[in-house]
Amino acid sequence: MRTDNIQSTLASLEVTWKDMLPEYPFSVSFLDQDIARQYEIETRWRKIVQTASWLTVLVACLGVFGLAAFAGARRTKEIGIRKVVGASAYHLFFLLSREYLLQVIVAGLVACPFVYYAMNNWLQEFAYRVEMQFDVLAIGIVATFLVVLGTLSYHVVKALRINPVDSLRYE
Repeated sequence: MRTDNIQSTLASLEVTWKDMLPEYPFSVSFLDQDIARQYEIETRWRKIVQTASWLTVLVACLGVFGLAAFAGARRTKEIGIRKVVGASAYHLFFLLSREYLLQVIVAGLVACPFVYYAMNNWLQEFAYRVEMQFDVLAIGIVATFLVVLGTLSYHVVKALRINPVDSLRYE
C-alpha cells in the first residue's frame, strides 16, 4: 500500500471485501492511530498530574514563603543579638532554615514508600514497562529541597541584612 494515494487504495479494498465477504462490514484502522488511542488516557492523566503538581509546588512555595516571613519577623530580636555577638551569616542562615529543610527531608523520606508503591502499581498495567528506580525519588527529594531552600533564601537574606541596632531598638 502506497501512502500517496491511501483513499483510492482503501476504496478498492472495500470493493474487493464486499465482493468476497458481504455479510461482514468493512472496517479499517491504522496501527499508529490505534496506539495513539490506547495512550490517550495516559496522556490526559499526564497533563492533569503535571498541572496539579505545578499548582502544588506553587502553593507549597507560597506557604514556605509566608512561614519564613513570619519566622523572620518573630525572630528579629534573636537575629540581632546573634549578629551583635558575632554569629556568621552562614550560621544564621543555617539556624533560620534548618527546621524547614529538615521537615522537607523527613517528608520526602516518609513519602518515598507510598510513591514507590503507587508508581509500581500504575506501571504494572503496561506490557512494556520500566522498573521504578529509587534514584528518581532521590532526585525528587533533592529538587524539593532546592525549591524550599530558594524560597527560604529571600527572607533569610532579608533578615540577615537588617542592622542589629535597628532590630534591637524597637523590641
